[in-house]
Amino acid sequence: QIIGGMTIYKDIELKAYLEQAGFHEVQIRKKKKWLCVTARK
Repeated sequence: QIIGGMTIYKDIELKAYLEQAGFHEVQIRKKKKWLCVTARK
């Protein structure tokens, strides 16, 4: 179920946004329906 007004991003989109914001060492881990994204500023 999607919450009204909520935006769902794909992992590659999140990585690109983080890099554009100055983050580096972006790591993405996927498991079933879960997504974990970590990065350094």
